[in-house]
Amino acid sequence: MTDLFVRRPRDDHAAMRPNESTFQFLNRSARPLYGRVRRLLTKWVADLPEEVRRDLVPRLRSNDQQTFESAFWELYLYTAYVGSGYRLTVHPKVYESAKHPDFMVDGKGTRFYLEAVRVGTTATDLAEEHRLQEVEAVLARLRSDRFVLSLLYLAVGPNPLPTRPLRAALKAWLDGLASDSVVADLSHGSIFERAPKFTWNHEGWRLGFQAIPRRTQAFSQDQSLVGMSGPGQAQLVDNISGVLRVLDDKANRYGSLDHPLVIAVMSNTDFPTEDYEFEQALFGRAVGRGVESTRDPSMVVEDGHWLTRQGWRRGHAPQVIAASNLTPWTITQSRPRLWTTLETSVVAPSQPNWLMHVSVVGNQSSEVSSLEALFGLPPDWGAYEF
Repeated sequence: MTDLFVRRPRDDHAAMRPNESTFQFLNRSARPLYGRVRRLLTKWVADLPEEVRRDLVPRLRSNDQQTFESAFWELYLYTAYVGSGYRLTVHPKVYESAKHPDFMVDGKGTRFYLEAVRVGTTATDLAEEHRLQEVEAVLARLRSDRFVLSLLYLAVGPNPLPTRPLRAALKAWLDGLASDSVVADLSHGSIFERAPKFTWNHEGWRLGFQAIPRRTQAFSQDQSLVGMSGPGQAQLVDNISGVLRVLDDKANRYGSLDHPLVIAVMSNTDFPTEDYEFEQALFGRAVGRGVESTRDPSMVVEDGHWLTRQGWRRGHAPQVIAASNLTPWTITQSRPRLWTTLETSVVAPSQPNWLMHVSVVGNQSSEVSSLEALFGLPPDWGAYEF
């Protein structure tokens, strides 16, 4: 059996760190849930054909989160379809392209190509995210016996932030605060309005901190100085563009195909990608209800993957499987959705009912099979544990 994770005793119960990949976290965590996850992923990998294992194992072991998630999504889909009684051919040849889809799925009277894709982060956003994670990692190692800090990113600079001056400034600020006085002041209003504030500016960086007193019984404990973090600026959340980008990239990648193409999209965005966002990516943004625009495309104001102002397109790729916030420890809670084009001339493949069938008006299938049964897991497998 392939040893996906290092075999060793584990005693680290700390939560996932800011700059830590999923594989790194799973490889070190001593929490019982993640031990079960390690055993499950190891079993899934062991059940793979050798050619698939050679490709996926190095990617699953990657310290790059995007690489890990892409490999995990392929592993999940392979395991789920095989567990549903389908046969999968890896990287099948197609007639009009030297490129190969991820799988050919065959069985139960249907055959289709399956392409797995992850909604990625742009190079600019990824670089900014890495700079943020470096700062969070440094601050997470700081300690205070009197306060915990709420950290807000007000602006992120174009270059890595020197953290030594920041640490010194935070220490001096906190040393000048009297925790008893802060507690008394907080009793007169909202904690976020009255908690002491500190701002750090440096070459395009602007970080905001609030000092919140620890409970008396928590004094002198070895706890991180930074207890909360989050985006300080109001953000325009646009999950639709990322979904459209990967769908458009995959839809015509392989030329003319002899069987339908199903695109499976994983979108593990910071702000969860909701069903209505997938709907708008697929059927366009429209005036009025989505179902009305499918009858009258002139109501579409921004083209979707399938439905445009000129009408329907991409009937050769008639289905999209959408997963949001799917991780190795949420496989029994996060159920992928199945979206199907409403173009009347298109015949879509039949699909297993571990997928939740969703329509353009938001109705979902009432009959779905147990994800625990699909993966051979007990009902309480995903219970959160420390």
